[in-house]
Amino acid sequence: MPEVIDPNTILRRLPYQGLVTFWRAPYVQDLEGVDVAVYGVPFDAGTSNRPGARFGPRAIREQSCFIGIYDQCWPHDYAFKDRFRLVDYGDVVSFPGRTEDMVAAVEETVSNLVDRNVATLGLGGDHLTSYPPLR
Repeated sequence: MPEVIDPNTILRRLPYQGLVTFWRAPYVQDLEGVDVAVYGVPFDAGTSNRPGARFGPRAIREQSCFIGIYDQCWPHDYAFKDRFRLVDYGDVVSFPGRTEDMVAAVEETVSNLVDRNVATLGLGGDHLTSYPPLR
């Protein structure tokens, strides 16, 4: 890591500026050459008392901007983005409250990514959002 951070680089990475994508990765749905795709599932119909998990993917993306200033993260001696092409694939959307629609939409999206040999990272939502990718 250089001792002096290039001002042009740091200005593109300030957490309060620019589009909010996971770790400032480009928002892309063309999977050519992609190694890892991050997708969100803003869904919380599986909660009983405290809804709000639907805002999880957005909140995780916002917080990821704060760690995006530095490329190298301990304990690794390399920058993840130097080895892998990471993209933010966007959210998997479904009509609020329709659990079956969410499950089908996530299954379809993750199948599409996996069929193209792309690793996935899902941002939820409630606990149910982890079921469709495993299925």
